[in-house]
Amino acid sequence: MRALVQLACGLPVDAPLTWKPLQGHAACAAILPQISGRVRALPIRWPQMVMSYPQEVMWAIKPGDTITPARHNGARAGFVLAHAPTSEGAWQRAKTAADALAEAVEVSL
Repeated sequence: MRALVQLACGLPVDAPLTWKPLQGHAACAAILPQISGRVRALPIRWPQMVMSYPQEVMWAIKPGDTITPARHNGARAGFVLAHAPTSEGAWQRAKTAADALAEAVEVSL
């Protein structure tokens, strides 16, 4: 799923040389900040409730970029991939993490 999201977003594809298949379900949620300004820093901490399951963040922005409130996936700042035993659990973890990361992006006006 990571490689497909990277390809679709025009990001460099970094396919792992080895990997273990995970059992369960995966979900992908967009990180959609609702602020404007120049990115000072990207958050590095995960929301506590999603730390016990595998997840990954792929950023499409970097410090120094200018962002505006995201109204659709075309203005996304990145994506969260999450894994859980159920599809509902995977979506909830991905969405919770994406929303928390969107709130934590630091910008200067």
